[in-house]
Amino acid sequence: MSDTSSEGLDIPSPDGDVNTIDTDYEVGQDNIQKSVGPLTFDIHNPVFLFSSLTIVVFVLVTLIFQDSASAVFNWLFTFVTTTFDWAFLSAANI
Repeated sequence: MSDTSSEGLDIPSPDGDVNTIDTDYEVGQDNIQKSVGPLTFDIHNPVFLFSSLTIVVFVLVTLIFQDSASAVFNWLFTFVTTTFDWAFLSAANI
């Protein structure tokens, strides 16, 4: 099993007794590692598939229905800037 110490990570020690959960899982065990020429990539398989398909569908729907998407985005922009203007001002003052 890998080293579970937190030396040099600025992680505070837990209060009281702690039992370590023993598992066979290793970080990155489901990742796909490939290289194309000089480029290498490391993809987390289940997450990448879902997120990439969501982005592709969103972009395609936006490109196919440009007029409707423009109306929705304009409404959304107006709604967010008028409803959450206090959040923008508060964030700028921090």
